[in-house]
Amino acid sequence: MEKQSIPPSDLLNELTNLRTHLNQLDKSWLQKASENYELFDEAISKMKLRVNNALELIKGK
Repeated sequence: MEKQSIPPSDLLNELTNLRTHLNQLDKSWLQKASENYELFDEAISKMKLRVNNALELIKGK
């Protein structure tokens, strides 16, 4: 099976959508869902950083 390349504009849209969803996560829901809220918060922060870094690379900044 051949590897398909994703057009940069599609990747940019997907990353932008992911960042939007990550920003909309309700931290109070996460806190209620788990006693390990800090771990969830740290994981979300790392995901946001990775998405932001990827967006910056795609945009060429």
